[in-house]
Amino acid sequence: MSAIYAEELRVAYEQGRRDFRHWDLAGADLRGISILGASLYGANLREADLRDSDLTDVDLRTADLQRADVSGARLVCARLSDAQLADAILRGADLSEADLQRAVLTQAVLTDASLVDACLQAADLSRANLQNARLVGADLENANLEGSILVESDLRMANLEEADLAGANLRGASLPDAALIGADLEGADLTDADLSHADLEQADLREANLRCAGLREADLRCADFGGANLMDVQLQGANLHDVDLAGTCLERRRRVASS
Repeated sequence: MSAIYAEELRVAYEQGRRDFRHWDLAGADLRGISILGASLYGANLREADLRDSDLTDVDLRTADLQRADVSGARLVCARLSDAQLADAILRGADLSEADLQRAVLTQAVLTDASLVDACLQAADLSRANLQNARLVGADLENANLEGSILVESDLRMANLEEADLAGANLRGASLPDAALIGADLEGADLTDADLSHADLEQADLREANLRCAGLREADLRCADFGGANLMDVQLQGANLHDVDLAGTCLERRRRVASS
């Protein structure tokens, strides 16, 4: 049935139709399809093959894309709020300026994907793989990134206020000028990460690994670094007002210096 619907979709779009709301396209082969501006609101695209498709400005709100393969697809300005994308493969996909508010992307593969200026407010990206992803200027306020992989990802100027990054792997990530006010980074790996000029006011960095991290000119007011690894961290010009350094090498140095 889905194979028939896939062909119907192609033909109908070519004939000018744009409304495909709630269509059942589960498991459909839609590789390379180009349906710019179409509405697939609430559609069933579970396990569909959408590799290298052009879904620019497509309405995919509340759509089911669980375990779908969307590798290399173009989803610029696509609307994916409340969409289900758990275990989806979006490797190398272009989601620039896409709306992914409240979308579920648990364990999704987003390696090398572009999410520049995308809106991911309150999205669930727990255990997602975002290695080498571009998230410049992305809005991830209140997003769940617990246990996610963000190795060498580009998060410059991203908004991560109140985001959950507990246990996330951010080794070598680029976060200059990022907003991390009140973010949960407990146990996160920030080895070699660049957090220069970042705002980490009231952030939770307990037990985090910040070895060789760059925190130059960062705002660390009231941040909690209890038990964090701060070996060789760069803190030139950082605001350390009311910072909790309990159990860190810096706290031990303070004790020695004052004794």
